[in-house]
Amino acid sequence: MSEKGTLRQLFKQISRINATFTYSDGAITTADLTLGEGWEYIPQPLFTEKPVLVNRQYIDMAGYTQKDLTFFTQSVDFQKDRMPTVLNGIAVNEYDLITTRRITTAELSNMTHSVPAFLNSTLDLMECVFGEQVTYYQNTQIPAGITAVGRDVFGSGNPTASDRLHWTRIYTIDAATSPQVDPITFGASETNLVVGGLTLEEKDLVYIERLRRAYTQQRSEF
Repeated sequence: MSEKGTLRQLFKQISRINATFTYSDGAITTADLTLGEGWEYIPQPLFTEKPVLVNRQYIDMAGYTQKDLTFFTQSVDFQKDRMPTVLNGIAVNEYDLITTRRITTAELSNMTHSVPAFLNSTLDLMECVFGEQVTYYQNTQIPAGITAVGRDVFGSGNPTASDRLHWTRIYTIDAATSPQVDPITFGASETNLVVGGLTLEEKDLVYIERLRRAYTQQRSEF
């Protein structure tokens, strides 16, 4: 590895989202998503009453791989305009994951049982550079308001020679009643991502092995 690396800052933004979910017999029948670009509703076959919203973006790092450089993440900052809001939902879990490959729809359709980068997930911990999870709970003093009650960070921090650094933002919402009858309305603000790190030139054998791992990881279409 060279003695001196180059400082880098990577940026990405995700748009706001407003969504309404209607129910019949306790299961979601319609999901109306407005205002948000790139947002998807991912049905959960095991928990049909739980809304899960996902936005999958990536930062192009092909310029680094073309120069045979490895990216070492040093800091990750998620900058949110404001906390989410929810009506007729009792709790919200917010996940932000920085990964070396795209998280598949199949993996995201099991969010209520298997969170990516943990033991039961097919996304390996080594593929998750950084993750953050925030739990919000209903605040009855504020209309549609929720309060952050917990935060955790996770991830391997692994350097990467992948040509993309993927950012996946996920919201899971717990219904207020069982079975759920009233529609759930949910809103979340725009979010900025700022990643600080170094690009370094590694020894040939180390870099070739890292490159091999990057390109044998599961890939899926956009």
